[in-house]
Amino acid sequence: APAGHKENRRRSVPIEPNPTSRPSRLFKNMFSYIWRSGATLMRLFVLFEPLKFFSTIAAVLMLAGTGIGVRFLYFYFTDGGSGKVQSLILAAILLIIGFNVLVIGLLSNNLATNRRLLEDCLYRVRSIELERSDRDAAEHGPKKAEQTLPEKQPPS
Repeated sequence: APAGHKENRRRSVPIEPNPTSRPSRLFKNMFSYIWRSGATLMRLFVLFEPLKFFSTIAAVLMLAGTGIGVRFLYFYFTDGGSGKVQSLILAAILLIIGFNVLVIGLLSNNLATNRRLLEDCLYRVRSIELERSDRDAAEHGPKKAEQTLPEKQPPS
């Protein structure tokens, strides 16, 4: 998770740019840079705030479906609804897709929460192992501390 999501201390460090010596080989033009940066920002937003992202999309789809459904009901009760069945079908499709996107958002939020919990567990395990190795080094010397650390298991 980014440092802002955890309560880590941050400090600002001034950075001076180097003079331009040649054209960039990373991006052909400004549009290419904006496109790639936008895609990266979108991925990060989906990764760290999935419920906000997907619920916004779901709300837009469901609002559009509801609006088209209200339009169908208006014409149904005023004109008898002749020729407006396409609106009803489109409204149903938008509402179903909106609901599915909302469910995907809920599942993504659960996955993100699980990932954060795993990061916290990994941090705690590593700090316990570091504390243990420091304690063993103080008691028995550095050679004994290396022997007491658990062996890494090869991937199966």
